[in-house]
Amino acid sequence: MRIREMQWKDYSLTDRRVKELREYCKDSDNMSMVTQAAACASPSLAGVIVKSLTTGIGYVELSKREYIPITKADFYAYQRRAVAILDVLIRGKALGFWMDGEAEGQLKHIDR
Repeated sequence: MRIREMQWKDYSLTDRRVKELREYCKDSDNMSMVTQAAACASPSLAGVIVKSLTTGIGYVELSKREYIPITKADFYAYQRRAVAILDVLIRGKALGFWMDGEAEGQLKHIDR
């Protein structure tokens, strides 16, 4: 299935969980994890995805401020993917794992 065709149910996310994750994105203390999720979803679009998730500004308004090289539908598809990845990162952190930014893509155990 193409990324643009994937909806929240394809990521096994409920409307309630999506709302929780969007609120999580707006907390500046969570910027590192939001940025990592966006970079995993699309490295070239990470900046605009992070701006959208952290401020709540949508594609149309962002595209007036800066060039976004994809369509609105594709933008929101990558944003959904970033939110789904964020969910995985949060759940992994709760289990004692975190993505190691230095060793890209590597999980490391967090001693508690």
